[in-house]
Amino acid sequence: MDHQEATKPKTTYKINKNIFYEVIDNNYIILDIFSGEYYELSESASMIWKEVLQHNSGFTIEDITNNFQAMFKEPSVKEDIQELFKEFYKLK
Repeated sequence: MDHQEATKPKTTYKINKNIFYEVIDNNYIILDIFSGEYYELSESASMIWKEVLQHNSGFTIEDITNNFQAMFKEPSVKEDIQELFKEFYKLK
């Protein structure tokens, strides 16, 4: 599955069980225990990750995007979130 297909706005996603995370200085560190790769999220990416964590039963990119567009009213929010989720998808 390519990244474009992996980030369909209405598809429901869940965080894989191999993904662990920790908050350090208000930023999240995400670890894929299978690959050993980790990511230190920026402040804005950490806000999005925190929003994702609030949806235990799954989330759609569209819902996350709509929430942030309502908060920030910035035209680039949609594209920024799409790019971030393409990075998150690599943690499968």
